Formats: sequence, C-alpha cells, structure tokens
Amino acid sequence: MSFNNKTIEELHDLLVSKEISATELTQATLDDIKAREEAVNAFVTVAEEAALAQAKAIDEKGIDVNTGKVLVEVDSKYFRPCEVEQLLGDPTKAKTVLGWNPTKTSFPELVRIMVAHDMKFVKKLYLKSQVME
Repeated sequence: MSFNNKTIEELHDLLVSKEISATELTQATLDDIKAREEAVNAFVTVAEEAALAQAKAIDEKGIDVNTGKVLVEVDSKYFRPCEVEQLLGDPTKAKTVLGWNPTKTSFPELVRIMVAHDMKFVKKLYLKSQVME
C-alpha cells in the first residue's frame, strides 16, 4: 500500500480515525523509500528497525486479559498537529559557506562537503579546548 497521493494532513486524519495504524504507515513509507532510494539517493541512513519499533509502540494497547477491555493506549490527541503542509528551505548558507552549486553538486557530494566542513569545525573546537587546558 502506498500513501504517496496523500498529504501529511490526510495521513494524520487517517491515523487519528484509526483507518490505518502507525505501523502500516511506517511500513508503506519504508517500502516507498526502498523502491526509490537508488534513483533518488535522498536518504543517508534509513533506520528501518527503529522506525518500525516506534510505530508498533504507538499501536500497542494494554488490554485486561480477563475482560478484553482496553486499559491503556496512545491517545491521538497528543499527536503533533499538521501545521505546515510544505516546508521550503533556503540554500543560501550551503552556497555561501560550503560553496555548493545545486546544478553541479550531487546530493552525495553535498553530504561529503557538509561532513568535511563539520569535521574542520570540530577540530577547531578540539584544538581550542587543548589550548585552554
């Protein structure tokens, strides 16, 4: 099952109304990632086991074995609201600080540049801490 044609708000409503479970939605999303990852290469790490474990925890219920009555379950009123339908980023900092050019730099190359930049920053912090000791 794929939910690609649904907005995040529609998915939220399906979860709240219990038409789908968190586990079903998570598994469908992971399946979509697997199907597209090679072409899109948008995910550095997919924590499939952790995502499914968290989804299953949301779906779990504490049921009285004698009566079958649900005693404890996650209340959907505590789900984060869907306040933003589309998030837009500003690539200015990646262009100016990292020298990223969106027409010439692939996503994996951008990740490499970002990690290299972070490592330089961490090294400076480390050296500064050694001087201050």
